[in-house]
Amino acid sequence: MAKTATEELTPEVIQGYKVRLKAQKKELQKWLKTRPDKINLTGYEEVAERAEAIEKHEQEKMIVAGKLQDIEDALVRIEDGSFGTCPVCKGKIPKQRLDVDPTYKRCCSCQANHFAEQLKIKPKRNNNYQPRTLRKKKQKPEKLFRYST
Repeated sequence: MAKTATEELTPEVIQGYKVRLKAQKKELQKWLKTRPDKINLTGYEEVAERAEAIEKHEQEKMIVAGKLQDIEDALVRIEDGSFGTCPVCKGKIPKQRLDVDPTYKRCCSCQANHFAEQLKIKPKRNNNYQPRTLRKKKQKPEKLFRYST
């Protein structure tokens, strides 16, 4: 029997997600504990290289801390019974989406809308723009000089 997108999240499936999330949480916490707060910069001679290494180190820590927060949020949703339900449209999040990453909190269409809102940039408007068909052709300077003598 083929799995469908509307496959129900049974308590056993949700328990499997919970175990998976707890394992990921433990692994990320272990990674954070083994990472030093400051990095050794003796191998970097240029100031730019040092700055880049420090920035990369901080970005890694921020990404892991963000992932840990997502895992915590997913575990809270499991406990309060809202796991697998999109908070925006109140629809069910497909099991296949949660199989990819159980920390997803929105369905596909609501997540796409969320990204679109985040990436929305006001376009620069050129008020002087005219389509090519409406533009007046400018005469070349040599034609203007030809008639002036």
